Amino acid sequence: MNARLQYKLEGNWLGVEHFLTHMPEKVFLAAQSGQVLAAQAFYGKLMEAFESGGAGYGWPELKSKYSKWKDKKYPGKEMMNLTGSYKDAIQITQNKKGFSVYVGIDPNAQSPLTGGSGFTVAEYARVQEVGALNRGIAARPLWGP
Repeated sequence: MNARLQYKLEGNWLGVEHFLTHMPEKVFLAAQSGQVLAAQAFYGKLMEAFESGGAGYGWPELKSKYSKWKDKKYPGKEMMNLTGSYKDAIQITQNKKGFSVYVGIDPNAQSPLTGGSGFTVAEYARVQEVGALNRGIAARPLWGP
């Protein structure tokens, strides 16, 4: 099955851009400040999830064999925080014009556990988010409901 996704922007987007680039400075700063505060609150929730090992997120327990290996090789590390690379790659950024604030994963961050394969932290995060049944990895959603 070949699925196809297409989207179309409707409306006066040039007018929206003009409004955003010419709005009064106080309105711009208030909107920007609100976005920054929301991003910081979301970022804080993400950090809490890492520090608690996913408490309150309903993540399934680690498989026994993996849990034993992890406890031996990386004692005391919380779930999804084996090396800290996933947690450390999460950042708050703004677009160049300052209109939008984002919380996301640094797309260039590399995972140290992939043996130089070029597997990025973002790719690792995706596997954790949705799971990989063929590898026995349960989904542990952090970003979505």
